Amino acid sequence: MKRKKKLLETRTLFYILIVIVIIGGAYLVVTNLPPEEEYLTPEDVLANKDTYLNQIITVRGYYEITDFPVIVSILTTTEGRTELRIDYSNIENATDLLFEDEKYDFTGELKKQDTPTGFDVILVLNKINKV
Repeated sequence: MKRKKKLLETRTLFYILIVIVIIGGAYLVVTNLPPEEEYLTPEDVLANKDTYLNQIITVRGYYEITDFPVIVSILTTTEGRTELRIDYSNIENATDLLFEDEKYDFTGELKKQDTPTGFDVILVLNKINKV
């Protein structure tokens, strides 16, 4: 009887140890996950430009060159598509990194720009990541 009681205690301790290891492993996996990066579309930025003005944001879209470099969310030539102007002068070799009609995450500060048509914004880039 005494031996059986000792065996039961050992088995119980073993089960408790397994549960602790599983909980600890799950905790390590969850805490070491990479953070989710939030990004905006050009439509989001231009619809809420006062909200994002002078803030660092990440915009996901396609790089295109029209009269000036822009970010678009869809590759089409339809009228009325949203184009967000970009300034990549802060990034070294940006013209070598960027290829037209490729998708990128553009990170930078949204700045006010006066144009002949009125108040407009431009994204001054700090970082470019290919998606």
